[in-house]
Amino acid sequence: MTAHLVESTLILAVAIAFAYLPRLAARTRYAVVFLALLKFAVPWKFHPPGGTIEISVPRPIAAVAPRAFASAPSIWPMLLEAVWLSIAAALFVLIIVRARRAASEAVEGAVAAGEFRGVAVLRSPNLAAPAAIGILRPRIVLPAALDLGRDELEAILSHERAHIARRDNLLALVDAALGVALWFHPLVWMARRILARAREEACDEIVVAQSGAETYLAALANVCRAAAAPRVAGVSCIVSNTLRQRMEAIMTFSLRRALPHRIVVAAAVALLAAVTLVHAKDGTSRYTMQVSIDIDRGQYTFDIAVRDTTTNEIVAHPRVTTPAGVPAEITTGNYKIRAVAEKNGHAEVVMKVLDENGNAVDGLKTAYTVNKQAAQAITLHLQDADLKDVVRVFGQLTNLETKIDPGVDGRVSVHFEDVPWDQALQRILFENKCEYEIDGKTIHVRRIR
Repeated sequence: MTAHLVESTLILAVAIAFAYLPRLAARTRYAVVFLALLKFAVPWKFHPPGGTIEISVPRPIAAVAPRAFASAPSIWPMLLEAVWLSIAAALFVLIIVRARRAASEAVEGAVAAGEFRGVAVLRSPNLAAPAAIGILRPRIVLPAALDLGRDELEAILSHERAHIARRDNLLALVDAALGVALWFHPLVWMARRILARAREEACDEIVVAQSGAETYLAALANVCRAAAAPRVAGVSCIVSNTLRQRMEAIMTFSLRRALPHRIVVAAAVALLAAVTLVHAKDGTSRYTMQVSIDIDRGQYTFDIAVRDTTTNEIVAHPRVTTPAGVPAEITTGNYKIRAVAEKNGHAEVVMKVLDENGNAVDGLKTAYTVNKQAAQAITLHLQDADLKDVVRVFGQLTNLETKIDPGVDGRVSVHFEDVPWDQALQRILFENKCEYEIDGKTIHVRRIR
């Protein structure tokens, strides 16, 4: 999730910088920034159906304890998620309420004033400036007191009709939803301001191309005598807080030679698709595996824990025993696991995630070197002991040095009777969300990633 947020943020920053190029038409600027904003809603890991993604992560035996010893998940991620969702939901409800209220006030007391290019036109006493309202049944609403000449009125109606043709009210609702979902993100709010201005300027360019700049500027000057209306998602109003910049852009529209809209947008789409699909081949999986292997008279017992890194939950925890050289396959839920150990001590575990059709859509392949020496049995009784001190005791017990990573912390209360020391250490560490590996003559303890 964090990687996706960082990646999408970088893409949005590039799009915002690109949007300030002087040779971009407003509709092109709008499309580029809107596409970059949509990237936040596109998964950064896409796995095509039927594909198997496997990576090889050679490492010594990793510690894993049975499910019964798993500690309860931290409450902080859930609290943060609840706060984020609560604020996002409240903001979205506020946007919907404001949009419905603005639309209701606009049509209250309005009277029909004909049609313009197939769209109903209303005159409303409650509206200060022309606006296009509605998504499924769009209408153009004009202030009842607005007095314009024929050409000027047609220019204003053309602007509002352009909003309807571009589906601006629907797109504004989409970018509003993304904005509230990412309410904490300053670049998203900046992008939404760029979109609001580009949306109006794109319609301005359409009108200028049809009616000419002089007529349209005169119409805008007359409309500006009315009060500026607030910008609301689902209501496209011709008067906005960027009107001065828009009028300057209208006067220089004929002097600018814009870059080809279709070519620029096609390039932006191709770039976003490439960035997304690259991750489909980068071998990154959302899962990790922890495996412990016990040997008893030629029989290898695999204890396998599959963890979903997005939720930090163990989603599969099979245990299987098989002779050397004989693969064992286990299917549990949507997870298919194959484990095999050779007489030379090399072991391999392959995990595949299956979709509803039985096709592999994600997976891992891990290799291990099995330590064949039997572990010494110990009896251990601890009450609220420091985890680091416990690890050092195990180091002294096994004549191994200890390397403890920063972040390894916890308290230990256990009672073991004649338990192999490696199993005892596995359970203690797993309960504190840690794992270990033996590297030569060193026990390396770290937090579970």
